[in-house]
This record gives sequence, C-alpha cells and structure tokens, in this order.
Amino acid sequence: EEDGSGAPPSNALNLITSTTADPKSSPIHVIPMNVAGEMFPYFIPDYRNCADYADSRGGGVKYDRIVAFIPTGWANATNWNRKNATSAKSVPRRMKKSGRGVMKTAEDESDLVEVTVNLVGYSEHSTYRELGAFCQGIKPVKVTPTVYSSEEKRKKISDDFNRFCDRGAAKEKFLSSFFGGARKPQHPATARKAKKKTTPPTPTTREKNKTLDSFFQPAKKKPKT
Repeated sequence: EEDGSGAPPSNALNLITSTTADPKSSPIHVIPMNVAGEMFPYFIPDYRNCADYADSRGGGVKYDRIVAFIPTGWANATNWNRKNATSAKSVPRRMKKSGRGVMKTAEDESDLVEVTVNLVGYSEHSTYRELGAFCQGIKPVKVTPTVYSSEEKRKKISDDFNRFCDRGAAKEKFLSSFFGGARKPQHPATARKAKKKTTPPTPTTREKNKTLDSFFQPAKKKPKT
C-alpha cells in the first residue's frame, strides 16, 4: 500500500525482484497467447508448440509435464470451448525435421511429455470500477460515453465518471476561448501578491479504494411490499 512517500508499494518491489529476463533460470514463463493454442474459429490447443517451447528454453532441463494457461474472453464463447477448457495430451519430447523444417517423426516414441492447456475466463475490457480508478488517477478534462443502451444509461455513465474529471481545467479551457486562447502574463509585482496555492495531500491507496467503493457499489434492491 502507498505510504504517501511516492515510493512503489512493497508488493510491487517484491514482484520485480521475483522476475527475470533469463528464460532458463525460471520454470514459470509469460508467453505469447498463440504459443499454447489458437482461439479462432474455436479453441485449438497446440501441444507440439508447448513441448518445443519448453525444450528450447529449458536450459537443458527435461520437463515431464507442461501446464499452460490462456486468459481469454472467449473461454465461454462456445460449447466447444467450455467442454475443452482443460485439454491434455502426451506428445513426443522432440520431433525429427525434414530438410524444409517440417516435423515428420518422433526422435524417441517412448520419450513423452504431458502437455495440459487451460482456458481461463478473462475480460480484455476494464471493469466499471477499474475505469473509475483510471479516471481518478489521470483526472481527465472530460469523459464521453460511446457505448450505452439508452439516454438514461449515458447520463448515468457521465455522472459516475465526471466526478473524477479535472473541472478546473475544463473551466479554464472554456474561459480562455473568449480571450484568444491565451492569458496575458502577470506583472511581477502582481504575481508576488497572488495567493499561494496549497497542494492537497496525496490520498493513500486505501482512501482511493474507499472513494471508488462509495461511487461504484451496486444499488441495493428495495424490499418487496
């Protein structure tokens, strides 16, 4: 959690120190999604590709089992994807290749590696609360909803997110449009007399979350009469 010092949270530092750019020094890898399989037109796990990936980046270690996870919003898109969300198959560890690099036969039919590919339901879109946290952090001048089902929904979205907008910047932009878009520079003596602006303290992560929770809590259902 942030302590107001501006330093990264301790959990972020722990994550950084626990990662490496050397693929041979860790058995856990973050890989491109198409390494473990394809999602279009339906889920097709690529066991061979997973085995080749582990063999080429294992640093000489022979893995008996490989487990891959594909986070995707298409995990529940079809009955096929749901039924085959966890797919496993034993494949030869290495394949002999022809002159053109096309795989033909296994080097050793008895030397197998078990590959399991899992689909994990995941939305590529931000949640309503995540969007609120984003706006709270960057303080945009204006938020314009583009996807909504009715005028009432559009107004609600605008009201929810405009509370995080930098209204001062919006007002300044509006007023400057009447004066050629630029303010006249102040005389040094006048500038010295101007009141000093005080910077409000930076809210902690807990305070930010409390603010977001108060705005994005689901509406309570009214009791039936």
